[in-house]
Amino acid sequence: MTRSMNGDPLPPLEPLHPPLELVVLISGRGLNLKTVLEAIDNGRLNARVLEVICNRRDAPGLEHAARHAVPCRIIDAATAG
Repeated sequence: MTRSMNGDPLPPLEPLHPPLELVVLISGRGLNLKTVLEAIDNGRLNARVLEVICNRRDAPGLEHAARHAVPCRIIDAATAG
């Protein structure tokens, strides 16, 4: 939390622009996705994740998306073309 010179907490800054709209690609644990979602939750990143795309149905990172109600799409490389 940011504090003033006398130690009082400062109110959060109003965003200067609309949130960035992100689509995140994952294939495993989804640690980058987790970091992005935490930054959004903590107000450090003015963005929203619209969708997560993954190439593995069993990727543990899909749990991060589910906890934040982010839609997921699985693209199977064998059938994608």
